[in-house]
Amino acid sequence: MPFGMNLAEFPVDPLLASMLLISLSLKCAEEALTIAAMISVEGVFVTPSGQRAASQEEKRRFSAEEGDHITYLNVFNAFIRANKSSKWCYNHFINYKSMTRAVSIRNQLKRYLTRFGMEIRSCEGDDEVLRRCIVTGYFSHAAKLRPDGTYATVLHNEVGTR
Repeated sequence: MPFGMNLAEFPVDPLLASMLLISLSLKCAEEALTIAAMISVEGVFVTPSGQRAASQEEKRRFSAEEGDHITYLNVFNAFIRANKSSKWCYNHFINYKSMTRAVSIRNQLKRYLTRFGMEIRSCEGDDEVLRRCIVTGYFSHAAKLRPDGTYATVLHNEVGTR
């Protein structure tokens, strides 16, 4: 089936669906599914009043230099390793309801991907492959920092600010 028809099968944003389809050929679908699920939920990190410094420190522990997508992957994987524990979420300033919703969304998206008959594989920690997948799926949003501090999209050279 043509790429566009496969894209239309997904109940998510076309760019996100594109990333998921590309992940099959790049052999990083396990990670792409997790990232797609995590960016589909809101409010993963919580900041209780009076605990801003502690919550920011916990968030830093999950942070990845490569960006928010990898940070979300780190949070999800830690949640799974903690057996989806609500206590773990509380201790790490993570929204338990958002995480359980992400697990559910990931399972739904995985069912869609299996329709294409390709093996859902992991890139086994190869962040370069995963970043290539994300950038390829979201190419229309890629931008370059210009000397004046603005950003211009790579595709259409449209200017925006950070």
